Amino acid sequence: MIEVYLYGRLRRYGPAGDPTTECVLLAEAGEEHPTVGDLIASLGIPPLEVASVFRDGHWMREGLEASPGGARRLGLFPPNMSLLYV
Repeated sequence: MIEVYLYGRLRRYGPAGDPTTECVLLAEAGEEHPTVGDLIASLGIPPLEVASVFRDGHWMREGLEASPGGARRLGLFPPNMSLLYV
């Protein structure tokens, strides 16, 4: 199981539907979810609303195309909270 942490406006896709409440979803990674984009789409989160992806605390340059394989935790951030990298 992978813990999927939603931040900012993405929290509205959690069970409480409240962007001011901490939200952690549980997802199962497998062959049916080869990318982070596939995994979050299965949770009902539109991939276009995700700007930054962290896997186990490390920023994933590949973003939604990254493999969730082996991850214990994903952190998803919306565009208004995206990070700048050089």
